[in-house]
Amino acid sequence: MSTTELLIADYLKRHGLTSTLKQFENEAGFTHQDVNYETLETIVQDKIKFIEHHEITPQKKVNDLVENANLFSKLSLDDDVHSINPKELTDFKALVIHISQGELIIQSEKYNVLIITSNDKSTIIWDISNSKILFKFFGLHPSVGKCAYPINNSNKFISCGMDGKAKLFKLESLVDEPILINEVQLHRRLITDIKIWKNPNNQDELYIFSIGWDGFLNASIINNDEIILKSQFKLLSNPTTLAIGTKDQNPIIFITRLDSTQLFTFTYKNDRLWEILRISLNDAEFSSHGFTPMSISLSNDIITNDTLIAIGTSHIPYMRIIITKIPELELGNIDLNQSLEQQLSSVPITRGQILGNYNSLAPQDKFSQSLINWKLNSKSNIWIGSDDGCLKLLNLHNGEILLNLSKGHNGNRIKSFINVLENDKEVLFTSGIDKKLNYWSSS
Repeated sequence: MSTTELLIADYLKRHGLTSTLKQFENEAGFTHQDVNYETLETIVQDKIKFIEHHEITPQKKVNDLVENANLFSKLSLDDDVHSINPKELTDFKALVIHISQGELIIQSEKYNVLIITSNDKSTIIWDISNSKILFKFFGLHPSVGKCAYPINNSNKFISCGMDGKAKLFKLESLVDEPILINEVQLHRRLITDIKIWKNPNNQDELYIFSIGWDGFLNASIINNDEIILKSQFKLLSNPTTLAIGTKDQNPIIFITRLDSTQLFTFTYKNDRLWEILRISLNDAEFSSHGFTPMSISLSNDIITNDTLIAIGTSHIPYMRIIITKIPELELGNIDLNQSLEQQLSSVPITRGQILGNYNSLAPQDKFSQSLINWKLNSKSNIWIGSDDGCLKLLNLHNGEILLNLSKGHNGNRIKSFINVLENDKEVLFTSGIDKKLNYWSSS
């Protein structure tokens, strides 16, 4: 059952066209399901507004707008980026699926770590500062681990399996196996990704925001070492990527989903997820063909008027990178007494937020993951993990690829990468289908 068929069936039911609905279900081969999100009418109205927007400003091309000319600066001569070289840390003998970074405290010692999950069911905790493996566990899940994240400044981490379960573990020493504290069926199907958010007013108040193949955005809380599901939001199609920031002490959740070129923005209040805004990404050039946003990166975690969002798209044969600003978020105007239907009908769709649309020159196909991250302490440069095995640095001032580092994976597709600070210096870690973990730093 496609999204289009679901929307048509919903339209027929709501308009009392029972016989037509029954015939449509028979021909399409499915039974109708209620849609509590977008309707066919809202999507058509959005398309009309999109056309009207382009009729009003047909002469503007995103990357040529005068008001954007000074937003992105060139790299200065002080930026020693051209001396970045890879160092092979280890050969995992397995395909790395996910890499995350954070700080763990074990036996009163603080460690800056990576948590790495692989397709051999292993989970590795890597000590960044000492460049060595702290832990290597097997079989934390019956299935392969999809992702794992440390809970910063604690001895705990969360691991998510392909079976939709999330498990909370504790590390009591450097020699013992992790202790399973709690597990929960967070999603009915595979967990795509999670983000851990700490309440700025109470660092002991931990939230998990997650997306999965069951089509849900979920909000959970960790209370007394127990993961408790608090709120769910059913999407029209499966979400593809998730990012989270903080504004006015509130979590701001950004997600994208299949069959949509919008960036969906949520917050969490009164134990409930609230959709507050949709940002249209199809105002950008090169969007006459359908595309799906596949990755999101925020220029900074604390959301201000200067925060930018980078989106990696599914365009073939080369990924495009769309840069958008964030409209003013009026969190105080949320009517907490609204029903879900009332709230959804009042969600604004904003246009004209696109600041740039770039060809990343990163080749990809329909199986690619579109890996991007902002260069740390920079709002003008984006790191790209490419299917051609190269680590690329895109400058947003002129759209040029400043670096095309090819030595690390010798043409093998990069599957995961992360950039972190080590001793106030940016370093990068990449893994590819060659099953190697590479460390990149300036000499």
